[in-house]
Amino acid sequence: MGRAGCVPEQDTSMSATAFWMKTRTAVRVEVEQQKKRLMELVARLKTGAAEIAAAKSSQQFGREEEKE
Repeated sequence: MGRAGCVPEQDTSMSATAFWMKTRTAVRVEVEQQKKRLMELVARLKTGAAEIAAAKSSQQFGREEEKE
């Protein structure tokens, strides 16, 4: 058996580089998707907190009117 069936070193290194580039791109896309989902969740939590604060404020305002 000769070296005719072996992959040249340069091809292997290019394949590794191509694999790394594809992997890095895929990871970047996944991170961006997770970041987007997290930002959407934070926005929903902020909206909910604001609604709760408004409801408590309104409830408190109603109690103060009853006292008068």
